[in-house]
Amino acid sequence: MSKKFYIFGRSFLIAIVLVALLPACKQDAPKADTESLVASYDNEVVLKWNELLLEVERYTPGYLPPVSARAFAYIGLTIYETAVPGMPEYRSLAGNYAGLNLPLAKEAEAYHYPTALNNAYATIITKMYRVAPAAQFSKIISLRNYFNTKYESEVPAEVFGNSMEWGSAVAEAVYTWSETDAAGHEAYIHNTDPAYVPPSGPGLWQPTYPNFGKALLPHWGNVRTFAASSNEKCKDPLPYSTDENSEFYVQAKETENKVNLIKEGKNYEDKWIAQFWSDDCPALTFTPAGRWVAIANQALQITSADLARAVVVQAKVGMAVCDAGIRSWAEKYRFNLLRPVDYIRNSLGHDTWNSIMCPDGSGQFFTPQFPTYPSGHGTFSGAAAEVLTAEFGNSFAMTDKCHQNRNDFIGTPRSFSSFYEMAQENAYSRLPIGVHFRMDSEAALDLGSKVGCRVNELPWKEMLGFQEKDISEKPDEWFTRIHPEDIDQVRVDIDAHLRGITDHFQAEFRLRNQKERYIWVVSRGLAVRDDNEKATRFVGSLTDITERKKAEQRLVHDAFHDILTGLPNRALFMDRLNQVLVKRISYAVLFLDMDRFKNVNDSMGHKAGDELLTILSKRLEKCTRVGDTIARFGGDEFTVLLTDVKDLEEVYSFANRLIESASTAITIQGQEIFPNLSIGVAMSNSSYTRAEEVIRDADVAMYRAKVNGKGRVEIFDETMRDETVAQFKLESNLRRAVERGEIVLF
Repeated sequence: MSKKFYIFGRSFLIAIVLVALLPACKQDAPKADTESLVASYDNEVVLKWNELLLEVERYTPGYLPPVSARAFAYIGLTIYETAVPGMPEYRSLAGNYAGLNLPLAKEAEAYHYPTALNNAYATIITKMYRVAPAAQFSKIISLRNYFNTKYESEVPAEVFGNSMEWGSAVAEAVYTWSETDAAGHEAYIHNTDPAYVPPSGPGLWQPTYPNFGKALLPHWGNVRTFAASSNEKCKDPLPYSTDENSEFYVQAKETENKVNLIKEGKNYEDKWIAQFWSDDCPALTFTPAGRWVAIANQALQITSADLARAVVVQAKVGMAVCDAGIRSWAEKYRFNLLRPVDYIRNSLGHDTWNSIMCPDGSGQFFTPQFPTYPSGHGTFSGAAAEVLTAEFGNSFAMTDKCHQNRNDFIGTPRSFSSFYEMAQENAYSRLPIGVHFRMDSEAALDLGSKVGCRVNELPWKEMLGFQEKDISEKPDEWFTRIHPEDIDQVRVDIDAHLRGITDHFQAEFRLRNQKERYIWVVSRGLAVRDDNEKATRFVGSLTDITERKKAEQRLVHDAFHDILTGLPNRALFMDRLNQVLVKRISYAVLFLDMDRFKNVNDSMGHKAGDELLTILSKRLEKCTRVGDTIARFGGDEFTVLLTDVKDLEEVYSFANRLIESASTAITIQGQEIFPNLSIGVAMSNSSYTRAEEVIRDADVAMYRAKVNGKGRVEIFDETMRDETVAQFKLESNLRRAVERGEIVLF
């Protein structure tokens, strides 16, 4: 058998870009030996690990469907990032996920990817399923050793060691990132929240017959997603009604009748479908999310897919079912709709009726311990069907043999013409098993489809949009694509690594893509040196971090801007004022306070007060010049910084313009309000050295404006401060006099 390992080569994302960034190294990038790429291997390592993974999640306690689905996503991300340096068509997703810090891939001829994936799987599964039973834990060790023994004889010792280290390092990094997701990490330990009390009322879910267990995972909607967002939602369920003519009643009867027919032995097809897709009972089978990993495995076997496709399919299915679980549970607890068993027993009066899910051997059956709408099975199915269809096509016919040869339920294989058909039947199966209404399944398929589309839309492939033939490898062409503001620092960073000052090259910069738009990237690499320690080329990775940069910019913006009005906040205003003081340019600071604002809050409520502040802020902002700063200082207080002020008359004119603009009537909740401003002004003065001093005096002047009749402007002078200090002293002396009994009433 040939020995195969990856040489960092003419990947558009890696070799061309990084060689191009090295003006001192003009050699052509080495061509990747196609025998060394991930796609050159078979899928055995993925298939065998997935088979064991499904056994591990089947027997490990606490791994409810969405918890297992989350684990599949982190496992999928691990193997994808382990393999992606050897998949030229694909790119790292690390830049999409804030806080995910992956290790830097090593240089040429570093990795045998099956070895790397074997150790990545073993490491991440062991960590994600820490409470796996001893029997399954032993199988993890055995499978890891089986592949390591096999591969060690196929590749050089150094490559084998590098590969083991690489796979384990990626797994460790992904698991560390998992730990930062407080809502989801180690959820197998706390499936319930003792403090959670479900809302009560007609049609709302409550702990369900027969075990009346606490709500499972009521906060799962807060778990971190990989692609979906809170925008992926269900339409509202049918209006709750006990009227016999209502659609709600009709759907409840449909579920009841389907179960009754099965109990009477009259509908074997529905019974087969119900049991075939159930996957509800702990330790009996894998979970409903795991079902789609099993289906994906069969599709990979049918197509004899190479290792690269197997890796991508595993990652996509994992992320799809993970996000499907998160969004499904978020919607479940948003609507809190009751289960059919409660409606049928309580509203239809059939108080002995039950589902046929998870028989316990004594004639008892169960219903899941969470709200019904939408169906979790249906959401998992809709999401997985989307990503599998994207990989294998719309008309992928297969026979699902997941439960072949099972004799404790009907696991006889069923055949389908597409993944969508499978998803539809899976979603429908929740009716004849008795745990869902039809609307639950229909809404779930729609929600799952949205989630699957988001996963497909992740930037799996080249980030710049070029084909290799579209752009040359000349360094000058690549440097022209780096943003002019970033190019000098990139050159400095390259030079530092070439001269041995830094262990590796790393830089964040903007790069112009095919659509002539700039994206943010992080480039990491190492110089490959000859026997004379001369750098001949670069190897490494290029990652799109545009979304991370946008998130960072939003955080910075939010830290220095008022959430309600969008204006600069106190911190930003003080910073700009301090800069003006350092530059020693002429300025004026206006301190604005809305008269009688408290009356609005007290009489109309804080929502009305917020609306008033928002409208007023827009009016005030329109009055400012380019270069001026207006900020919401707090409550109903605003501040304005005017620079390059010519004279006092200019300040008076501007302040009166603010008062006039504010005073126009504002209608809120049908009530006309006429805002009035009192304004204090502090003019530039050489005695000021800190922003706090200027604000203090402008504030004093503002209170003088209020005392003198409100709705006016007052300019600060030293006598105001003296009077304020004197007033404070008088108040203090009077308090102490009262305490000492020195004041007597006559």
